[in-house]
Amino acid sequence: MLERAHASLRAVGVEATLIQAPMQEFTVPSLVKLAIIPLDTFGHLLEQSDQLLALTAAQATLEIGGILAIDVSNGNNRGEIREELVHHLTAESGDGETLITKWVNRCPDPANQVDELIYWYDATGPDGTVQRTTVQFSLRYYTRFELTLLLERAGFEIEALYGSY
Repeated sequence: MLERAHASLRAVGVEATLIQAPMQEFTVPSLVKLAIIPLDTFGHLLEQSDQLLALTAAQATLEIGGILAIDVSNGNNRGEIREELVHHLTAESGDGETLITKWVNRCPDPANQVDELIYWYDATGPDGTVQRTTVQFSLRYYTRFELTLLLERAGFEIEALYGSY
């Protein structure tokens, strides 16, 4: 995955250091101006101790005045809490012969602010044969004030919040 990301960055003329390590213990060779925790990655840290370790590690990587950007789902915008099965996608794959269908089952645990997720990816070949890949994981969601307190506890100053809070 990192090599694909490097290739994409090079294709647009961007040089970047990409690091593969647990969020709770990563380090960088030199301080950076910007650290990004993208695409709900922070939600994979289910325990507060791991969340604080990750934020402390991020804080240690930043130059003075550096910025941490975190992209998380909005825990305030949950609507009715219920189990749901959603059809996310049906599209042709890159080979033009296989049809990919993605289904997602979300089973919320509101007391722990965790969604238990199951993703099903069905690849239907030209002969009608279906190959299914199943992915299961837990994803923690946060409220604005909870995340603000975690960041402040890790030594961050909140500069701005963006999104539908």
